[in-house]
Amino acid sequence: MSDRPLVTFALFAYNQSRFVREAVEAAFAQTYSPLQVILSDDCSTDDTFAIMEAMAAEYRGPHRVVLNRNPKNLHIGRHVNRVMELVEGEFVVPAAGDDVSLPHRTETIINTWLAGGKQARSIHSAIIEMDEGGRDLGQRSFPNPERLDDRRAIARHGHSVLGASQCYAREVFERFGPMLPEVINEDSVIPFRAALLGTVAYVDEPLVRYRVNQSTWHTNRGEPKTSAEYRERMAFLYGTTRFINAQAYVDAVRFGDPEIEALVLARIAEHALYREVCERPMPRLGTLGRGLVEGVDPLRLAMTNLKLWVPGFNSRYLALKRGLR
Repeated sequence: MSDRPLVTFALFAYNQSRFVREAVEAAFAQTYSPLQVILSDDCSTDDTFAIMEAMAAEYRGPHRVVLNRNPKNLHIGRHVNRVMELVEGEFVVPAAGDDVSLPHRTETIINTWLAGGKQARSIHSAIIEMDEGGRDLGQRSFPNPERLDDRRAIARHGHSVLGASQCYAREVFERFGPMLPEVINEDSVIPFRAALLGTVAYVDEPLVRYRVNQSTWHTNRGEPKTSAEYRERMAFLYGTTRFINAQAYVDAVRFGDPEIEALVLARIAEHALYREVCERPMPRLGTLGRGLVEGVDPLRLAMTNLKLWVPGFNSRYLALKRGLR
């Protein structure tokens, strides 16, 4: 097995004492070798770290285990940055403390990577969704859109993959450095970096049992039904997107391609324009009002009335598009 590259399986946990034991067992059960297993706790206030620590002490398997506990809660972006300081493997297979990786997950991902001549800098897979109690809810597939191999398209529009199934080469951090501390969407940052350096690949086989819980914005808030709820949702989404775009610009500059940099700037300008749209009071238009009552997506309806809503929207948007020709 000496010709097999060292790989890192990194388990990220925070206040997941109900589920973390199963997640750690799944990490230890990975069939790939040689494997570094990092168990990292983001300063949990429950028993998450105590469980991880005890399991690490009892482990007698073939993998080398590294235990980490952040002295304070770093949140997602800085937690990922911290773990990357501990990574020794050439490729990283991340996992959440409430999900379960199937035993052959790492093996399958690395075989795909090696079969492609290590050109893929990011690889994601299908998943099996499960509920809080671990009952399977069915498989979800994420076919690889062609634009994932088009760095210009990703620079202009952005793209994300499901973070629960995404794996990546250590090079995406060595080349571009740590993420901005405000970033919470590493599943949008890493595919862009990967596309700049190589390709983004997809394995159409479920390799992760993904727990659908009550902590997501969508589940807690439900679908927006009024203009106020819609603006609240969009404020949250545009807030997180702002940092994704900032990171994309930093990465584009570091990559050193003026065309890519210009495309990211166009994305940022368009984002600012749409944010202005969503922050304005909802217009009292008959079709929009009926749409809200009937549960139709307010954004789709609003976009048909932008020239009545935001002064100069059409000319500004067309100027943006002309600048990309």
